[in-house]
Amino acid sequence: MEKKKGGGCVIFLLVIFILAGIGSLIDVDNSEKCDVCGRTYTNSDDVSSIKLKGMCEPCYEDYEFRKELKEELKKYEERNS
Repeated sequence: MEKKKGGGCVIFLLVIFILAGIGSLIDVDNSEKCDVCGRTYTNSDDVSSIKLKGMCEPCYEDYEFRKELKEELKKYEERNS
């Protein structure tokens, strides 16, 4: 039996087309919506912050500031009462 030349090439191209088709079906939307402010972000810093913390960087910074302020007020009240 004689091997056909180019048979491997046809299989290779078929695999490439199948992978390309699957890749086009996958959602590659790289955006996230902040649970706090409701804005949708596409930049990598805010997207990763939303994925990790549920909020964009500005909202997280505001959250941290408020948390520290409450702690300082609590400390002040305890020391001066």
